[in-house]
Amino acid sequence: MHQDQIQHYVTLASELAVTAGQLALKMQCDISIDYKQGNQIVTDSDKACQEIILAGIKKAYPHHGFIGEESANHRLLKIFPQAKCDIWWVVDPIDGTRNYAHGTGQYCISIGVVAAGIPICGVIYEPCSQKLFIGGPKTPPTCNEITIKCNDAPFNFDSQIAIAGSHPVDYQNGIEQIFNNHVYINLGSAALHFAYLAFGAFQGAISWKLKLWDVVAGYAICQSAGAEIINFQNKKMTPFDLDNYQGESVPIISCTPHVKNGLLAALGV
Repeated sequence: MHQDQIQHYVTLASELAVTAGQLALKMQCDISIDYKQGNQIVTDSDKACQEIILAGIKKAYPHHGFIGEESANHRLLKIFPQAKCDIWWVVDPIDGTRNYAHGTGQYCISIGVVAAGIPICGVIYEPCSQKLFIGGPKTPPTCNEITIKCNDAPFNFDSQIAIAGSHPVDYQNGIEQIFNNHVYINLGSAALHFAYLAFGAFQGAISWKLKLWDVVAGYAICQSAGAEIINFQNKKMTPFDLDNYQGESVPIISCTPHVKNGLLAALGV
């Protein structure tokens, strides 16, 4: 795909992420909370932000596909591409909804674009800090137009490893090793874990229960910033099968090259 076309996607995704982020900030003082799948919070802001993003994408690229976290029945919203197009936009309108619903600032808008199953660009916007993270295979990684890169320091006591959400019992010993020997971080937003890994603040980000809308934008940004991204079988994760995706979990390890072997050893991978 031509670089000019990818830049058009990046520009639109950036504009929509900032617009949605501004709306989220405005609505945070008076939000309506609901629950889905047991204890997962969803707010009226999640839905309003997704509507703005979807409308902007369909206006510019009506033939593209769309996968978003929110729908009327609390399942993913999926719109297939048209006219043999293989472009999908994968959107989390507010990642870190629990933080957002409780009035904290650690949440973001995540928009990724996938072509033939490969993330080609990603945008993550953190409204409270006004940080806009961008990156992709043909898009240099930046934060607010300043070049960023992963911190590929040796794996030691000072290495900051982000772990999102709960983990399987099989990995309890590995998680305890990370707790005891390194610096454990959980921002409550997996997309922000990816963004700050690319930024150089973290050296690894691990999760077992993410969805594609949590992953795609961060995947593109982290990879462009020098991170390695694998599953728990130490295999590459792409191409993603968006045609058949129905909301399954996407276990993922993203880390800097110098951290990879030590992190996999700790996890028993």
